[in-house]
Amino acid sequence: MDPSDSEFQKAVVTEVKNYKTNFEGFQTAFATVSDSDSDRGLKNYVKGDVLETLLKDLVNFHKEFLNSLTTLVYAIPILGPILGPSM
Repeated sequence: MDPSDSEFQKAVVTEVKNYKTNFEGFQTAFATVSDSDSDRGLKNYVKGDVLETLLKDLVNFHKEFLNSLTTLVYAIPILGPILGPSM
């Protein structure tokens, strides 16, 4: 895996675009089902609630992915403009 390899860069760009699209869809869906007072972190987390556990795990996955993505953006600068805010 060489960050300067053009095929690797193309594959990463494709996958990151897909991730961004899917994540935006998740954000939209989540916003429609969450109440406005739901920003409480783990304060009211119920371990036995399957949906809450799924959401917690999903959030943790995204945190790890975004940490890795930071490394990729430094290695493949073209990702910055792709992931940046769109107008």
